[in-house]
Amino acid sequence: METIRDYWAQLSAALAAAVWVVKQAIKRRKHRAEWEKAVQKALLATLHDRLLFLCLKYLEAGEITADEMDNLTLLHDQYVALGGNGTIKKLMERVGIYVKIIDERSKNNELEG
Repeated sequence: METIRDYWAQLSAALAAAVWVVKQAIKRRKHRAEWEKAVQKALLATLHDRLLFLCLKYLEAGEITADEMDNLTLLHDQYVALGGNGTIKKLMERVGIYVKIIDERSKNNELEG
């Protein structure tokens, strides 16, 4: 009889420990998901800020090199992939329409001269 009681006591303790482990894993998973969502929002905000700054800079300058345009497009593509909104899309369209793509060498010559 005592053996059966010991068996059930050990089984109960093992089940309680298993339940605790599962609860901790669920808590960690939830915390990780919240952290990942916060990081995604921070990345989106950072990309938005950078794209806004660069688009306005190139619109004011009226020119952009092909490499700068490639970089701007890469940033924009990642911004869209993270769920970015239409504000930056409109600015990107304006850059594509109003900003002249120049040769890197002519930009370097202007900076030197």
